[in-house]
Amino acid sequence: MVARWENAQIHPKEDTVARIAEALGITVAELLNQPEPGRSHRKDDLESLWSEVGLLDEHDRAVLRSVLEAMILRHRMKDAMAVITSSTWRDNVAS
Repeated sequence: MVARWENAQIHPKEDTVARIAEALGITVAELLNQPEPGRSHRKDDLESLWSEVGLLDEHDRAVLRSVLEAMILRHRMKDAMAVITSSTWRDNVAS
């Protein structure tokens, strides 16, 4: 039934959808992949992706950790360089 539902061959009744969501411990909106009120819906939403990290094996998680650490370090370095190149910082160091 679920495969036919996913392929839009059938449309389940509302109470069926609600029971499936309840059994999975999620909301109907989550089951139907709909955005919650006040939140945007994007396939690349980090929060959504983050919930799937537990599915990765230890090697893939280590790779992901390394990539995230490198990106965060790059961001911090850009911020530091912006401070260093600011005229206020140069004036304070020169005096």
